[in-house]
Amino acid sequence: MMQERPRDIIEDRLQKHCGPLFFISSMTPPIDLLRNATYGLVDTGERKLLLTCYHVWDYLQELRLTHRDAEIAINLAAGASPVISDAPIIAADRDLDIVVIDPKLHVGELGDRAFFKMTNWPQSPIRSGEVIAFLGYLRWGALSTRLTPNFVRASSVST
Repeated sequence: MMQERPRDIIEDRLQKHCGPLFFISSMTPPIDLLRNATYGLVDTGERKLLLTCYHVWDYLQELRLTHRDAEIAINLAAGASPVISDAPIIAADRDLDIVVIDPKLHVGELGDRAFFKMTNWPQSPIRSGEVIAFLGYLRWGALSTRLTPNFVRASSVST
């Protein structure tokens, strides 16, 4: 059984590196918030990147069939929600459900957010028994501003 840790320690450590991502109907009023998801900010030492799930990015394309002006905006701080729909995609993998984006954000735009600095890059493979923390806004289809941490122990890892 995994040792219990106070959830707020992990949440406090990670929450400044992720945030809510919103699907909006357009850039002109009235602006409807259509859905939400989560993004993460990562600094590899060479690039500052935004990560989200492939199905999130894919949903934008689906959404634009009915809302042609739909956009994705990320919340960085109060009053700071840049649109990232046209940001360059660096890598994407449907099977791994990940999209890596160059958001072209600058330190002054981040508000209380920060890029998570990867100290070991590339990352070593996950080994059986290691604990992985996931943190995100899990209320898909509803607007949620509360982070929900989840922890899993890797029981088997395949490549």
